[in-house]
Amino acid sequence: MLKHTVLSVGLALAFACAGAHAQDNGDNAGQANPAQTGDQPASSPSSSMIALGQTHSPLQEFVSRQVAEVAELSMQVDQAKAEGRPDAARSLTHFIRDHVLVADAARNLLGQRNQVATPVTMISTAPPPSTLAEMIRQDIEMHRQALNDVQQLQANASTPEERNIYQRAAQATQNHLNVLQRMDQGERVDLGFFDPTMPLSRIAGSRQQVGSARTARRHHRRAHRRR
Repeated sequence: MLKHTVLSVGLALAFACAGAHAQDNGDNAGQANPAQTGDQPASSPSSSMIALGQTHSPLQEFVSRQVAEVAELSMQVDQAKAEGRPDAARSLTHFIRDHVLVADAARNLLGQRNQVATPVTMISTAPPPSTLAEMIRQDIEMHRQALNDVQQLQANASTPEERNIYQRAAQATQNHLNVLQRMDQGERVDLGFFDPTMPLSRIAGSRQQVGSARTARRHHRRAHRRR
């Protein structure tokens, strides 16, 4: 389990992870599916972020938003450290890992489908805050909106894997919102050490892994009955 003395390294790894191709089928991640020729809207009308490039699917836009959030959070971590708030810096670093994990799980799924997985640049339309307190208040509003958006994506998801990714993102967003609201009320929230990282295939709930887990449980029960 990593200690917070290496969180700066973790931030660098987070950016590398978010900006690189996904682990599985990465060579196909940037290729478009020939069946997909129409453009998708760059953002919803209520969104506080807009895309500066072409998006090909809701899942690709979801990836782009997660990568943009990692960039925003990294600046907030630096601001928290500058204001002498290591507790807030550690908690925000937890947020970064959550965004990186769901983004990479989504990139893996897009790569498996031979669809475009490369994130487009997203920029915020909100005025930039200058203090940690202002950043936290802006984050609260953005997380409320993000929670609503990802719940809509989950409701409209076409596959169980995609739905599982959105569900994981919704849970993380709600947890972030709870922490941010406590911070906004003046509480010093320190999330402590990282838990073990969840495998990307488990986040997506891949059918192959679920099937393998069920097979393993059957073998375990059979072995137990033979004793």
